Amino acid sequence: MMGARGKTTALLFFLVNPWSLEAIAQELRISDFRLPETVFSRLSASLNGSVVGEGGSLNEYDREYDSESDRATVVFNYFFHETSESKTTELRPSLSAAVEFFRESYRDSAFHRGNQSQQQYLTVDLPWQGSWYLQPEAWYGYTSALGTTRIRSSRYENTGVGSSSRIRTESSYGYDVTAGAGMGYGIVREGTGVYAVLRILDRLREEGLLIRDPGREEILSLAHLYSQRAKYESLFDRPDKYFWGDLFQKLGETGAIDTTGLTAFTVLKVTDVRLESITPRLFGWRVQAGVEHTSYQSAYNSSGYRSTRRGSTDYLMFLSEYGLDLSLSTHVYSRFEARRVATPRVPQLWNLLWVSSFTYELGERIETRVQYSFERSERAEAFPFQPPIFSRQISHGLTGVMMFYMENRVIFRMEAGYGLAKSDVFSREETRVSAFGQFGLTYRLF
Repeated sequence: MMGARGKTTALLFFLVNPWSLEAIAQELRISDFRLPETVFSRLSASLNGSVVGEGGSLNEYDREYDSESDRATVVFNYFFHETSESKTTELRPSLSAAVEFFRESYRDSAFHRGNQSQQQYLTVDLPWQGSWYLQPEAWYGYTSALGTTRIRSSRYENTGVGSSSRIRTESSYGYDVTAGAGMGYGIVREGTGVYAVLRILDRLREEGLLIRDPGREEILSLAHLYSQRAKYESLFDRPDKYFWGDLFQKLGETGAIDTTGLTAFTVLKVTDVRLESITPRLFGWRVQAGVEHTSYQSAYNSSGYRSTRRGSTDYLMFLSEYGLDLSLSTHVYSRFEARRVATPRVPQLWNLLWVSSFTYELGERIETRVQYSFERSERAEAFPFQPPIFSRQISHGLTGVMMFYMENRVIFRMEAGYGLAKSDVFSREETRVSAFGQFGLTYRLF
């Protein structure tokens, strides 16, 4: 087992060179195994509240800027996942509705103006992706699709010294349709099933019921049974009774546990292990490249003024991904994405995104995560009879998350973060600093 000092050193080295962590953790890990075929689906509902404060300077006019927004959101998420060593398929449709109260102001020594608004949002996302291995653990092909629909209505009121108390209403509707395909090399596995089995064995060891450590094939057999848990929920009125019965029967058949020493309290303690809703335990690495096409249309209406925009853009895509389990309670993950506009007669712009996270469990029911993100985006807005307007934004974000697993179906989440964004539009610079807090409750319907 690594000590606290060793894990801290591993994390710091990961931020500099995430590809070198593989030699650090020597104990039994999720990544020692290959995963059985797994199929499951989930439907959950979430209620979230957030408060975001932002401030900064608009250098062009030497003005200060600040804003605050309060938002309440209801989200329904469905997740279908099918995976094996040869293919992966995911479908994640979601429906979210939100109400936001927003206030902002601009000021300098002689100027103070702002506005406040109430906005309602409705968003529907239909993402799908699949990958198929042409050579085991090596070359694979992938396809992806995403459809998004957004509806927004707003009511604005001007405030501040020297501003008229003009009230205006706005509404907008838009959709995006994206399709992509490409090739990749490497493999990233989702090890939550094996993680759950290893946790169960740890509990049995703590209770003194583990006669010997199961072998690799025995653990894989238990993980295969665990991967079928969703089927128990669809076949039986009391799925836990049959699922745990079969699991303990299989454990007894291996001769790894002393079934004569099982008591009702021991069984209850072992089955209380949190087996779902944790941050996915992704391990391995992969790189992929491909193409992506996006078509979009939006309609805007503001106090009688109407406009419609439509168009399409092609992109070249690159992605790299790396995950490693340092122990059963510690996990690191890094992802890098690059998108380059490839549409003819459009400036060749780059969008970059890098996200790294460190996850650590504080006992059975609390999970903590620290995440750093870096994003660089470029845009070119084209107007008739005018040169395109270029803009560039660079942002950094640091986020801390704590999730409290109240039950297998109920999660309470707290999140806080800090952000720094710098933008440049026609050499007009802006700097904005933001801080936010968010809390939410999620209930899994099935």
